[in-house]
Amino acid sequence: MGQNMHLLEDFIGARKKHSKNMEYRVLRKLGPEVFSRTDVDGQHQEMLELLKDAEGDPKELERYKALESYPAGSLGKGFWDFYAQFAWPLPGDQHWISEELTVRHDLIHVLCSYDISINGEFQVAAFTAGNSQLFNWMIATLGFTPPYVSTGQQFSASDFFQAYTRGENAKKSFVDNWDFWPEMAQQMNDLRAEYDI
Repeated sequence: MGQNMHLLEDFIGARKKHSKNMEYRVLRKLGPEVFSRTDVDGQHQEMLELLKDAEGDPKELERYKALESYPAGSLGKGFWDFYAQFAWPLPGDQHWISEELTVRHDLIHVLCSYDISINGEFQVAAFTAGNSQLFNWMIATLGFTPPYVSTGQQFSASDFFQAYTRGENAKKSFVDNWDFWPEMAQQMNDLRAEYDI
C-alpha cells in the first residue's frame, strides 16, 4: 500500500477508539434500563460488554459532580446540564467506560450546540474530523457505517459540511489532546469567540 507500518498501526488504533466511542454513544441513549444491569433478556448485551470492566473512580465522579455548581453559561455547567437532561452516568461512575473515549466528544456537543439526533451526531463527527490532525477522513466517514446509521433520513449534508468547516477553521484542536479542565469554568460564549467556533 506504500504506507509506513507505524501509520497503519496508528490508523487501526484510532479506528478502534472511535468505533468503541460511537458504539457507546449510540447504546447509552437507551437510557437507565441499560445501566441498571438487569438485562435479563439480553437486549443490551453490547452495552454490558463495554461496561463489564468498568470499576468506577469515586474521585473522578466527585470532580464531575462538582460541575453542577459552576456558573451558568460556563463549559462545566453546560456539560453537567447536558448529562442531567438524559440522566446519564457521569465520568467516574461504575457505568461509565472512559473519560478519554467520551468527554471531548460530549464537550463538542455542548460547545457547538449540537443535539444528540442522528444529524447532531453527524455534526459532531464532522467537526471532530475537521478539527483533528489524525485520520480526519476516517473520523468523518465512520459514522456512515453500520451499526451506527440505519437510515439517512435525518442526515443533512449541508449541516455536515458546515460542521466540518467549523472544526477545520477553529483556532484550537478540541479533539486530539485538549486539556479541557482549565477551561471548564470559562463562559462558553467567550470560548467560542476566542477559538473562532
